[in-house]
Amino acid sequence: MTSDEGGKSQTTRRDFLKILSAGIAGLIVGGVGGFYTGWSSKPVSVPPTSTITKEFTKTVTAAALPSEIKIGVLLPLSGDIGPIGAKMLNGAKLAAGQINDRGGIAGRPVRLIPEDAVAQSEKASDAAKKLVEVSGVQVMIGPATSPEVLTVADYLNQGSRRSRCLRRQSRYPR
Repeated sequence: MTSDEGGKSQTTRRDFLKILSAGIAGLIVGGVGGFYTGWSSKPVSVPPTSTITKEFTKTVTAAALPSEIKIGVLLPLSGDIGPIGAKMLNGAKLAAGQINDRGGIAGRPVRLIPEDAVAQSEKASDAAKKLVEVSGVQVMIGPATSPEVLTVADYLNQGSRRSRCLRRQSRYPR
């Protein structure tokens, strides 16, 4: 933190990047931990305006984890908001590096697999399919915009990928 002439404190770029990388590291660890914490079905109480089919959890020991934790990073790396996506990817790389420097997750290294969503729903859907079906990721960061999220969520919530996602129907019908 620095102070300007008026005595007001300002956040430096370095402080901002530290806070950002800590937040991204928390999201990565939370996402990976959330995925690998299980599949036992349990009843869920919900408000009357929403519907949840079931919530599943599965406990996984460190021995059952893959030798490498692959995390897909689905961000706009080109196009109009490409520069923002590139900065977000740099933050994710920084967080993954810090996690790996501390021994990874349960001793397993983290590897980021970036894909360009171009901030377009169709491109995001294709990139998500590539991450899941070709690269074999089970954890994904992104996408960055709401239309992309809706398209990717539709893809991830169907078929065999259903077990990998928390399936909730929106309270607001489409």
